[in-house]
Amino acid sequence: MAEPGLAVSVRTGSRLHFGLFSTQSPFGGVGVMIDQPQTTLRITAATTFDAGTVDRQRLTEIASRFSQSYFNGRFAGNLPPCKIEVLASADPHFGLGSGTQLALATAAGLANFFATQASRSDLIHRIAQRGKRSAVGSIGFFTGGMIIEDGSGEDYDCGSWWQRAELPGQWRFLLIRPPTNTISISGDVERHAFASLPAVGDSTREKLRQLGEAIFGSAAASDFKRFAENVTRFNRLSGALFEAHQGGCYNGPAVTELIDHVASLGAIAYGQSSWGPTVFVATESQSHAEQLASQLNTKYSFTITQAKLTAALISKSG
Repeated sequence: MAEPGLAVSVRTGSRLHFGLFSTQSPFGGVGVMIDQPQTTLRITAATTFDAGTVDRQRLTEIASRFSQSYFNGRFAGNLPPCKIEVLASADPHFGLGSGTQLALATAAGLANFFATQASRSDLIHRIAQRGKRSAVGSIGFFTGGMIIEDGSGEDYDCGSWWQRAELPGQWRFLLIRPPTNTISISGDVERHAFASLPAVGDSTREKLRQLGEAIFGSAAASDFKRFAENVTRFNRLSGALFEAHQGGCYNGPAVTELIDHVASLGAIAYGQSSWGPTVFVATESQSHAEQLASQLNTKYSFTITQAKLTAALISKSG
């Protein structure tokens, strides 16, 4: 049982995904953690399990797997006695990895609340059940920063198949949304999409891997011009792998129109995060991000954020 009066809080950011190397396993890909939007939750003691009001089914399933894995039916209904309150979370299905961050915040929060020695790999695979098609957000929850991964690994505790780099602190990301959402591609729809896509040729995968390495290297070297060129090319080429479901390199006319709009304003580092509809634009500074944002068509909503270079914050009180 947890200590009386104990409270565990977890705060994490979001994930931008620049793209995958392939449509089939091992997928591999590149992305970066960002500090907004944030996901924050709090776990406190209770006589029975209380999943709160946000994404109750997901949180209940995670709690059940946690209890089965570490307490072997010790708790009534196989659910740990605690209350989970989601205080803030990113909107789902906007390409920012909100489901992964909420799932891992819940899994890591429960492990800390009940003082369980759970490995990073156990939390990702067994409890949160993430990382099947993209490991960027799963690794990034524990490390922050930019992640490149080749999709070949199972052990998230080691870095043999993934690497991490830090982006310069002054760089910013402008997150822009079209006024209307595209068709949501998630869950069963996403699984069907991947199952129906043709395999990627070795030459295309290798070109994407090389571009991914170039993104990673230019970020680590603080070379914005080279980073901009490579991230835009990579995102477009990776997006083309999913043309059958997106209608092009980007997911639908609204996102494509937004991409064309930011390019016409002089943006040089841009793309669609995951399936979208969020479009990201990287800039060299806060002032450059603000200048570009001031020129956007007023029908678009936007947020200015930066790379999150630290792991999710887990704190205890009481």
